[in-house]
Amino acid sequence: MDRRHRVRQRVIDFNGQLAAACAAYGSNCRYDDNAVFGYPFSLSQLSGWDYFHPNASGQQVLANVSYPVGFAW
Repeated sequence: MDRRHRVRQRVIDFNGQLAAACAAYGSNCRYDDNAVFGYPFSLSQLSGWDYFHPNASGQQVLANVSYPVGFAW
């Protein structure tokens, strides 16, 4: 469990760096404000092969979560 907490904290730290770099880059950079990180994926949305990557349902959710916070082409 301790390893899981360390990995989670590492991802939080990376996301903080991404947000800072994007803010420094300017208006041509979009950051999702942790929309994807904060989404509570369920086990039914994960691949049965590795229980890590999203399956088709999880991919749809990922698109629905990330598209609204992306670029407005």
